[in-house]
Amino acid sequence: MPDKKNQSNTESETNGESKNAKPVHGWIKYFVEIFGIIGGLIGLLFLILQYLETHKDFIADQRAWIFTTEIKADTNNNNGNSAFRIEIKNSGKTPALNFRTAVGYADDIKDVPKIDVLDTNDFSVLAPDAIIITILPINNKEIEAVKHGASLWVCGINRYDDVFGSHHWSTFCWKVGTDLTTFYGTPVHNSCDDAKDAKGNTP
Repeated sequence: MPDKKNQSNTESETNGESKNAKPVHGWIKYFVEIFGIIGGLIGLLFLILQYLETHKDFIADQRAWIFTTEIKADTNNNNGNSAFRIEIKNSGKTPALNFRTAVGYADDIKDVPKIDVLDTNDFSVLAPDAIIITILPINNKEIEAVKHGASLWVCGINRYDDVFGSHHWSTFCWKVGTDLTTFYGTPVHNSCDDAKDAKGNTP
């Protein structure tokens, strides 16, 4: 016949283990909920980043983009002086606001950045695909020197805001050829605020 006392002790120990046992299924459910929340947050972050990238691409596609597209020497104007005709275009899809440009020339490339502080021509608004021409007077003595091999750079900067509230700038610098019809781009002072090497630089 089984020992009732031992049987009672065994049942008591078993009941004690049951009371002290951890609710395994409860912990699993807890971790599943935690991982679910984390997964949801990661998904939300991904959607936010995707939206920001899409919005950035939309702005880049729609905003104003202003660059100097052409320079011509005018040595036959009526007052007997010479000038450079500088063509500036907004190739973007929306207007450029607060548009202003500063232009000048230098016979030493080291003086080129100083041109950015010259008097500014303020054109206010430049519509999409619109072109403006700004005139840079130059005396005939300088022109004759170029014809005989002297160096001369025509340079400047365009500053403007887009309709999305951001400020932009683009610089230009072209060396004048001796024939006065050829202009050579230079690695100096040809950039814009969107260029990788220009980040943080806001003329």
